[in-house]
Parts: sequence; C-alpha cells; structure tokens
Amino acid sequence: MKKLLYYIEFGILGMIVWVILYENLSLYTVISGLLLGAGAALFANIFLTTEKLTSAYRFNIPMLAVFAIVLLFRIFKSGLYAIPDIIKGRCRTSIIDIETKVPEGLAATTLANSITLTPGTVTIEKVGQRIKVLCLNSKTNNPVEAAKIINGSLEKILIKAAKHD
Repeated sequence: MKKLLYYIEFGILGMIVWVILYENLSLYTVISGLLLGAGAALFANIFLTTEKLTSAYRFNIPMLAVFAIVLLFRIFKSGLYAIPDIIKGRCRTSIIDIETKVPEGLAATTLANSITLTPGTVTIEKVGQRIKVLCLNSKTNNPVEAAKIINGSLEKILIKAAKHD
C-alpha cells in the first residue's frame, strides 16, 4: 500500500509539472501528467537507483504546496528589493557559509536551488548541510543570522515536508 501511495504522490507531482509546462488544464493533460509522473517514478525505481526511491524520497504533498507558494512570494519580494539596487549600481557582494537543519538529500538540494531562484542570492556550493551563498547587499556576515534571513521559513517548511519513515 505504501508503494502505491508513493507512486500516486509522484503522479500528482508529475501532473502538476505537466499542467504547468503545457499551460492547459484539460482532462487529457491531467491524466497524461499523472501517468507520466507515476511512470517516471517506477522507471527510476527499477533502472536508475541502487536504493529504492520509495524509501529514499518521502514527502508531504500539502507541505510542498505551501513551500511553492512561500517560495513564489519570496521570489517576488526579493526581486522588489534586489532589482532597484542592481539598476542603480549599488551592489555589494559577499559570500556567506550557512548551515541548514534540512535533512541531507533531496530536501537540502531543494533548499539550495530555492536560494538560487530568489533574486539577490546564488548558491555557489552545497556540501551536505552546508551551503555557500553569494549575496547582494547582505545585512550581516554572521552565518547564523544570515541563515535566518536567507532560509527564512523555507527551511522550516522543508523540514515538515520531508517525511522520514
């Protein structure tokens, strides 16, 4: 039963990505997205990994939806602050090493990629739970304070979204 739920979860994620890429909410697009998402998970589970995906990547879909909404909000908010500074040429860069509490693996990589999507920050390197970030006009060089500013609520949401059976 757990495996079936796992494939259904990946099918739902695949459907969401498929609908966004096609920009179409027709029944055909939804069903093909569900089948492709579940099929991709099945294919990866059989041919691409040594560890079974069903045990390696568990996640909570409602929390991932919250994560996506918060990330979009942060992207727009950061853009409002970063773009005027870039246009006016008031950019001071700094590199900050931060440590995250997000579990290593898919969740930590998602956080690192989310940092890069946010205007004004770029993930330079990720090793385990340590992330090196290039920041525009950082308010602090203290790694603990910088981690609170950069990760914000994304880290807390990803910790809740990462299921560990």
